[in-house]
Amino acid sequence: MPPSHEFPTAFEPEAFFAKPTRGVGAIYSVLGGLHRRCAVETDGRWDAAYGALHFDERYRFDNRNEDVMHWAVSREGGTLSAYEVSVVGPLTSVLIGPTWRVRFQRRGAPPLKFATLTYDAVLTLVTASTVFKQVKVSWRGLPLGVLRCFHQQVE
Repeated sequence: MPPSHEFPTAFEPEAFFAKPTRGVGAIYSVLGGLHRRCAVETDGRWDAAYGALHFDERYRFDNRNEDVMHWAVSREGGTLSAYEVSVVGPLTSVLIGPTWRVRFQRRGAPPLKFATLTYDAVLTLVTASTVFKQVKVSWRGLPLGVLRCFHQQVE
């Protein structure tokens, strides 16, 4: 019998990503095979002037490529909003208990830098200091692959 564990019931991304995180992940092709591995890290800082958390999310891939996103996350009332400069069109953000789902389109990002890709990200707080993330990436409705990774807070 596994040891008992209390799982978090609520995820507050603007608090979680205020601390640095480190993790690793893998990208799988639509056929299910391993396509690429990566290291992921975030560094956040509170911006009182905007009432938002700003954090940089950096991916370093095993082929030496990098991808960086610069996020701003804020909460007004019960609504969580997010912004990133490379996002085009509307971004949807739904926070339910320990899970945050963010869906957006992004232009000029790997693997097709000339295209506008759709990202459907689901982040789940599994412990107070660990988030598992799955991101499905598609182009014009055609699935390209899935990123699975984790973010672990570090001191």
